[in-house]
Amino acid sequence: MIILGHRCFLFATVVVLALSVAAKAENAAEGETLYKKYCKSCHKLTDQLLVGPGFKGVTSRHSEEWLSIWIKSPKAMIESGDSAAIALKEKYKALMPTIKGMQSDEAIKNVISFLKENDTN
Repeated sequence: MIILGHRCFLFATVVVLALSVAAKAENAAEGETLYKKYCKSCHKLTDQLLVGPGFKGVTSRHSEEWLSIWIKSPKAMIESGDSAAIALKEKYKALMPTIKGMQSDEAIKNVISFLKENDTN
């Protein structure tokens, strides 16, 4: 009876992990679509400068929370006195605009998921 319980637990764990991986892949795919629509004209996926900095390594330089707040409202983040946000504005001499299509928590989560995937590949 205990062995059967362990097998059921193991099976459930595998199913949950598989669904989690599938959801992350779906989020990253949606994030890639959003990147191409809203970000690509100013940011490369490499470390090369375009209008703004390249995205390579961005998820290791900044936390998900920081990236979420920055994407939602760069201006508000600078006005709050965030030193990293202020440094970006000073370095690149431009302020990233607030993008209407990137205001939902889901859109932001998906773009960050795509950026994480880009950083690991």
